[in-house]
Amino acid sequence: CMLDALDQLGDRARGVAVLGQDVGADELARLAACRVCGLRVNFVSPQSWGATTPEMLATLARKLAAHPACAGWHVQIFAHPEQIVAMAPQLQALPVPLVIDHLGRIDPTQGPEALAYGVLRALLDGGNAWVKLSGAYMRSAMHATAYADTLPLGQALVQAAPERLMWGSDWPHTTEAPGTVNDADLLDLLQAWAGSDAVADRILVDNPARLYGFDIPS
Repeated sequence: CMLDALDQLGDRARGVAVLGQDVGADELARLAACRVCGLRVNFVSPQSWGATTPEMLATLARKLAAHPACAGWHVQIFAHPEQIVAMAPQLQALPVPLVIDHLGRIDPTQGPEALAYGVLRALLDGGNAWVKLSGAYMRSAMHATAYADTLPLGQALVQAAPERLMWGSDWPHTTEAPGTVNDADLLDLLQAWAGSDAVADRILVDNPARLYGFDIPS
């Protein structure tokens, strides 16, 4: 389905694929030709092979780094905060760019004081990592007030590294009951995190254009 969409959309779109660690060089080259530019590694939900391990992440990252067709590809990880903390040395040493999905699933009540936030800050400061501002509702206890408890965490990330953040709607919100997420609330929340239109534009346009290999109009 994704490859069909990429074929129809052409150079306007990029894809991020889920692959097992046994993926071969020919398959990576085929996906690169279809404008896939990264792999998502899920440590939260069981995959077709069962639980994902740090060794699987290392194997996939090595394959991307060694394959000429995958130059510029990144690895995006979806992990619990405690997993991010445990894997910190490995994440720091990855040979390809890293994207941390869904705010690192950090508990909003801990916010910037969380151990995982410290890991995210170190990764961002290292210059090889990005954080996706998405899935705020996954840990929020304030759904009725547009996830306001995530403000300290999102604002701290924006202050730390506005050039290494991206946004995602996470539509169609499969972790939530149907009809319970208002996408307009998510955009309002991004604006509250960003604090200005200029920073929001950077997160929505400039940063993903750089990571995913789009030309930025002058």
